[in-house]
Amino acid sequence: RAMVLELSTNGGRIDAAQEIIHSVRETDLPVYAYVNRHALSAGAMIALAADRIYMRDGAILGAATPVDGTGEKASEKVVSVMRSQMRTLAQERGLDPRIAEAMVDEDIEIEGVVEAGKLLTLTTDEAVSVGYAREVQDLNALLAEVGLGSAAIATTEVNWAENVVRFLTHPMVAPL
Repeated sequence: RAMVLELSTNGGRIDAAQEIIHSVRETDLPVYAYVNRHALSAGAMIALAADRIYMRDGAILGAATPVDGTGEKASEKVVSVMRSQMRTLAQERGLDPRIAEAMVDEDIEIEGVVEAGKLLTLTTDEAVSVGYAREVQDLNALLAEVGLGSAAIATTEVNWAENVVRFLTHPMVAPL
């Protein structure tokens, strides 16, 4: 009846995140992002694609400046694309697009939220305050809030082959 994306990620490849986002946008099911610990970089972009973002206490969302294989900030061309995609996702959800852009671009200043020169990463309280998320105690509380407290849950797990691929495509390992 719905899909919950449990996010606890430092991010990853933008192209992989874009495929996930495309799938989220194309499904007829309601999709909820549950930020269990952190949704950074591409994880923040995936969270913004969901119909609603839920965060547990102590979680963080943001820091979405794309980096290259060496960990350095990507070219302005790549940053521009990421900034635009974050802005579009926020607009589609009725969220303040400047906040999404500030997660990508440290030059964006939003009074009372982030000063120029600082990249935006929101705590749970901050995300709730700016209307980006709702706080929940845990996954069960999220399910209860969206009317799925008694629903059967199908969980997917990462298998050994996916772990090998993740290792081989990690930015620090792939160049080798």
